[in-house]
Amino acid sequence: MELDIAVIKDWKSSLDKHLIIDLHHGNDEQGKLLKKFCDLIERHAGIVNVHTHKVMEGDFSHIRINQQIKYYAVPGEKELLPFLDLLSGKAAAHVPREISDQAILVDIPCAIDIFIGQQCPFCPDAVRKIAPLAIFNPKITVRVIDGLLYPELSEKYDIRSVPTVVSCDGFRWSGSIPINDILAAMVTRDPASLGADSFENMIADGKALDIARMMIEKNHVFPSFIDVLLHEKWPVRLGAMVAAETLCESRPDIAAMLISPLAERFFEVDDNVKGDIIQVLSEIRNRNASEFLSKIVKSDVSEEVKDMAREARNVIIS
Repeated sequence: MELDIAVIKDWKSSLDKHLIIDLHHGNDEQGKLLKKFCDLIERHAGIVNVHTHKVMEGDFSHIRINQQIKYYAVPGEKELLPFLDLLSGKAAAHVPREISDQAILVDIPCAIDIFIGQQCPFCPDAVRKIAPLAIFNPKITVRVIDGLLYPELSEKYDIRSVPTVVSCDGFRWSGSIPINDILAAMVTRDPASLGADSFENMIADGKALDIARMMIEKNHVFPSFIDVLLHEKWPVRLGAMVAAETLCESRPDIAAMLISPLAERFFEVDDNVKGDIIQVLSEIRNRNASEFLSKIVKSDVSEEVKDMAREARNVIIS
């Protein structure tokens, strides 16, 4: 791996503060490449400090510039300067005022993926247009993804060409990136249409309470929220349970809307998930929750699950 040292020297000459890169990596090939890249940046830039973290289970190795911008890519060649400008904050200065003003209007969390290729002549421009939006609004998160380096993500989103931009609503744009159309889609979106992936990203970014806030504002439970409450990964379920607990405390009438969809899917999930559902039902504390817990006690489930249901039912009626 070779870096353009001249680009780095010119970039750092105008900076007067130290910068931090958070490297989340494992022992996979991507993690090794990202670590090598970060080591080179730290050595040649001088003003950059790299903090290393173990990548979370279920995620891939990546570089985090801040809470809003992540790189699932090794920014080489044409991608190096856009990366450095995002790291330093210089990228914001290149965004037209009318674009930054629109970005500020986004009030529903939105995740944007930019799929790039290292040899693509148009990809750096896509990164320069889209990634800085996250600087102006913490509700916008951006992942820059090298489609060849992360084939699992390319397959998941059926990426056939680069640059391709994919929003959390499933909208996608390829080739010439229409920044105004992307912003319009983000500003006018309905939170009830958010998919489970969007909620999972919010939970990963520590924004579980924002999910509860949105459902309170809209006065109903979003359909995909049930999917994260039943997610196979414990950290995702935990974040969803935090949101559910907030509903129980602030708006028990909305929390009661969880009972029916959770009951419909209760017997499809494993015992760990069943236990978490029972915990949520115990916090809702109404007659319907108590009745379903009684049904669990009489059903063909493990004794451990029955015991949890009995205890939760007793909490409600006490």
